[in-house]
Amino acid sequence: MADEQPKLLNGPDKKSLDGPVFDFGPGWGFYVKKWFGKYLFKIVLPALVIIVAMGIFVSRNNAENNEKITANEKITVAVVRGDSRALLARKALAEYLKGNSQEILTGGQKLFIEEILRRKLNNPKLIIGEVVEFAVDDIKAAITQAKQLTLFQLEVWEKYARGIRF
Repeated sequence: MADEQPKLLNGPDKKSLDGPVFDFGPGWGFYVKKWFGKYLFKIVLPALVIIVAMGIFVSRNNAENNEKITANEKITVAVVRGDSRALLARKALAEYLKGNSQEILTGGQKLFIEEILRRKLNNPKLIIGEVVEFAVDDIKAAITQAKQLTLFQLEVWEKYARGIRF
């Protein structure tokens, strides 16, 4: 038996083929279609409904925050011991930016806005407990001006803003 030779792949029996034989069956598209057919109403549609509902909820919540600030048309800041006009302007800007998180400003731009708002205060003397109002339109105009600063102007404002915590 040791002298017996193995059958040739292309031998006279014609039963063997060249190379491996693969059984062709359904492709991945068949399995995806089968999965969607099975889980469309159980997983896919509920997940889509939840995602859309969350998107609507988040967008309405952001719109309500923006409406609260614009409906008031003024941001009020109470004067406490040690406050200056600049600090009051900084607090008003911070309050405005809390409700409008889409505004991204550098330290130099914030300092520029603070200076503009400080100059708009008409109170010659600040009294502790007094409430100072800043118009939202003034803050928006200052932000627009700050975003239009040239690179040189911004560099100068950034130099002065380095030591300030906003």
